[in-house]
Amino acid sequence: QDCRNGVDTVMEQAICWIRKLDCSVPLPGSSSGIDITGATPNPFNPRTAIRFEIDQPQRIAVVVYDVTGRKVVVLEDRVFEAGPQEVIWDGSDSRGSAVASGPYFVRMESGSGVQQKKVMLVR
Repeated sequence: QDCRNGVDTVMEQAICWIRKLDCSVPLPGSSSGIDITGATPNPFNPRTAIRFEIDQPQRIAVVVYDVTGRKVVVLEDRVFEAGPQEVIWDGSDSRGSAVASGPYFVRMESGSGVQQKKVMLVR
């Protein structure tokens, strides 16, 4: 469907991943309804606050990935109310172990699109 509309969301995400850019790709004909307003501090140690706004209540998975694309931790996977939101990442993985210094990607995945923010952990 998206290719017929002149947009290849899979390819767009792959290009962003390769270039290590912050990017967002809503599904064609829609908006993700998520606006990442920042990560503070960034670079960070020991924690960062990822701030975002959503235009309507929706289920959002907030997931951290390393540069190889490996899922590090799911920070949230729930329905958020409309308005400003904040999720904290303390630099640990799904087992609670501290992860290494370096770049990570915080992805916000909803039914209508994806938003992504690059953060840098400095130990």
